[in-house]
Amino acid sequence: MNMKHIISLTEFIRNYGKYSRLIEEIGYIILLKNNKPDKVILDYTFIEKNNIDLLEIRGVDNGKTNKVTK
Repeated sequence: MNMKHIISLTEFIRNYGKYSRLIEEIGYIILLKNNKPDKVILDYTFIEKNNIDLLEIRGVDNGKTNKVTK
């Protein structure tokens, strides 16, 4: 992972088109909120190529997603 994969939520909102194309190119980005990882956006093609099973994503007691398995 390099720094172009990590973007602030504010920057993403301001430049949605730019980052939408970046997601298509590299497969995913990590969004920061208050300088902490908050969300991951995955391109569907990336999910298919990496055999990520979305049904295997499990939540913890507080309802937040904590695991992605292949």
